[in-house]
Amino acid sequence: MNLRATVVKLSSEPVVCSVRTESDLAIVFQLPAGVRLRLGDQLQIDPGRLDAVQSIKHSGTGESFEVVVRKNDVHDLRLPGAHGSSRLPDPPRP
Repeated sequence: MNLRATVVKLSSEPVVCSVRTESDLAIVFQLPAGVRLRLGDQLQIDPGRLDAVQSIKHSGTGESFEVVVRKNDVHDLRLPGAHGSSRLPDPPRP
């Protein structure tokens, strides 16, 4: 299931993108070479497809690129954060 996600942070070397979905999931992934994003860009991402290649679509341009989202790079922002705790979402929640 694809969800709309907003780019909220970009870091460099390597370029890492952080997005936030409408259902308050934070997802982080490394951008492939040549892909350019800006803060606020809207993407379509599948938070249930983890540790495998997935195609992410840029909602504004219609262009797609492939990334691997690792299981430990998806965080449920509705769960309280505490030192040493995990914020991994339950599998049924999109």
